[in-house]
Amino acid sequence: MIERFALSYFQVSLLNIIRDLPSLFSLAIGTFISRIDRRYLNYLIIVAPITMIILMSLIGTIPSYMILLVLLFITGITSAAFHISTPPIIKELSRDRIGTGISLYQLGGEAARSLGPLVILGSISIWGLEGGYRLIPVGLICSLLLYSKIKDIKIDNIFNRQEDKEHKLLLFSLLKEQSNFILKIGAIRFFWSLIKISLTLFLPTYLTVTKGASLWLAGGALTIVQFSGAIDTYLGGSISDSIGREKMILISVICTSITMLGLTLSSGVYLLILLIILGFFIYSINPVILTLVQEADSKPTVIINGFYKTISFISTALATLIIGQGADLYGLTTVYRTVPLLLLLSIPLILNLADTN
Repeated sequence: MIERFALSYFQVSLLNIIRDLPSLFSLAIGTFISRIDRRYLNYLIIVAPITMIILMSLIGTIPSYMILLVLLFITGITSAAFHISTPPIIKELSRDRIGTGISLYQLGGEAARSLGPLVILGSISIWGLEGGYRLIPVGLICSLLLYSKIKDIKIDNIFNRQEDKEHKLLLFSLLKEQSNFILKIGAIRFFWSLIKISLTLFLPTYLTVTKGASLWLAGGALTIVQFSGAIDTYLGGSISDSIGREKMILISVICTSITMLGLTLSSGVYLLILLIILGFFIYSINPVILTLVQEADSKPTVIINGFYKTISFISTALATLIIGQGADLYGLTTVYRTVPLLLLLSIPLILNLADTN
């Protein structure tokens, strides 16, 4: 896509922002979902991924950059609806092991991100960039399997509807009580996103341009990071059930910063080893943060999820713009050496997090 549309690094970053832009309205989406009749929620949860599957599989046929932006924006709307409505269900089903439940939930997503680059590379090798639509039936089968698992779940107690006046009072009270906590979470996510965006969006480019890696090696490196992260996505939440959420985040931040710095100085086998370690630590942060949000003293949880997603979008979008612009101005090598140092700035916020939850 970079070659087809002659995109700069900043324009590539903008694609990621446009895809996540609907998350800016997550609070409104969460409020809307909390008022939907429960009979329709199961259909919402299944329609969202089906829409994403079809649109994302057609990216290779898009004739212009502007149409690509529109397609990614629509995909972002369905993604936001799905990721706001499902965590409360996971919380309800997990009972007293919320960390483990959220980790399993995110493990599925990280596993998909791990296999995704390989599937896409295989698809491009066989059918070309325009042949991605052939993967749609596989996605539809997976979506129908998901529906068969959730169609009988009783969600009356998870999503509670309120009258207009009661709903406005609840929303105002929730924002007042939880704003300090969510803002600190958003700041932590901003520093974390600087490294995550650098890896997920630019790792293949960084390896091919600065390390001379082949396309398959660069794509395989991203898969290594994602697969290693998928493992720790489960372990991170489970371990946090034992040692505490804040302590788990602190350990992950310090280890991620050290490993990322080592990555810029390594090559060959050492580079692959550091990628495994880096993926292991960086992806342990997200499920723990999401667990903290689910544990916040608020009802209904879907609204606090919307608040969290909105703040997360703002922090992630800002981080994406900074990484894209920084890569254009100073090069990816400088960016990769700077972001680990910036991540360490989140340590004071982490140490003070327990007081605001």
